[in-house]
Amino acid sequence: MQILTQLPFILTALLHAFASSKPLALSDAGSNLTSQVAPGCPNECTRRWYNIQMDVLDEEWFSEDEKTDVDFNWQFTGVDADWPSSNPIYEEIRLGGEIRVELRYHWEYRPCQLFFVYDLKLFEGASEDTNDLDGRKSGRVEMLPNFPITVSVNNTDEGGDWVRMDVKYHLEENCPR
Repeated sequence: MQILTQLPFILTALLHAFASSKPLALSDAGSNLTSQVAPGCPNECTRRWYNIQMDVLDEEWFSEDEKTDVDFNWQFTGVDADWPSSNPIYEEIRLGGEIRVELRYHWEYRPCQLFFVYDLKLFEGASEDTNDLDGRKSGRVEMLPNFPITVSVNNTDEGGDWVRMDVKYHLEENCPR
């Protein structure tokens, strides 16, 4: 029965170890399992970067659908203090004269943990400046290195239009040997 209470921790430790591509070492000190691997813990020469790719579709009734894809990237080397934390970032995509996608996001960095906090909105109307909000998703997700997340927002009013966001976080040891 004791193993069942530790199961969430064990699964999390295994996932983190797999994500870090480093061997996992677990020790059992009574009922406290601890990992000797600290994935996501950068040192002074760890290179980190993220990539957000957004694909947008404007469904057209009488002509060919309009599509676009846009990438947003950030790269840096260093330790925790260098991570762009709570500074909000705003990105906007306009398409087809009637679609606007707004993404507001920021990163929350805790020791050895990274969270992606986002608010993704899809507007569709008579112009790209419309205030007709037709789809929205918000969330806070813990990011593991090399485990991308995907968020999709569909037009819940008129249907057909959509935006898909793929977020990837990378960590690479870049220390001279």
